[in-house]
Parts: sequence; structure tokens; C-alpha cells
Amino acid sequence: AGNADSEYLGCIRSDDAVENAVGDAVGTLDPGHATIADAHGTTVCEMQRTGEVRGHAGTFIGCFEGFDYHDMRTVALYLLLVDPGMLSEIEG
Repeated sequence: AGNADSEYLGCIRSDDAVENAVGDAVGTLDPGHATIADAHGTTVCEMQRTGEVRGHAGTFIGCFEGFDYHDMRTVALYLLLVDPGMLSEIEG
């Protein structure tokens, strides 16, 4: 994944772990439950089939229009690397 300036931000590995640009684990995707966990294993959000994303406490934190479960890896990269502030239920 990269940003608008073409800077490398990180990747999602074949085991669904997300790493930042220096190779540190920042979270994981659980495609079976449609959840994303942080580096400590705490679930930080759940994706709904409607594209809604709910935070750890069940709070609505955003929506991805046209979402399909095949997009989960892309959404995980976005939330963990591009816009991690979106996961903050306080910031929202």
C-alpha cells in the first residue's frame, strides 16, 4: 500500500498480517469474522456486508460504498496504514 506521494506504507501478508513500511506488525485481518485486530490482538473493528465499519465498542466509524467481502484486505490496509485515525472511536 502507498500514499498519494507514492510512498510505501506497508503490506498485507499471505497470512493476513499487516506490516508497516519497516516490517513491524500493525494488525491482522480475520476474514472469517470480517474483523481487524491491532498489533496486540485486540479487535478494533468489524466490517458489515453493507460496507459499514463498526468500532470495538460497536460504534459506527465509517462506510465503504460498493463494499464486497473480497475487498476486506484492501479495507484492512486502508484502516491500519492509510487512515488509522478512522479506527479511533474518540476521534470520529
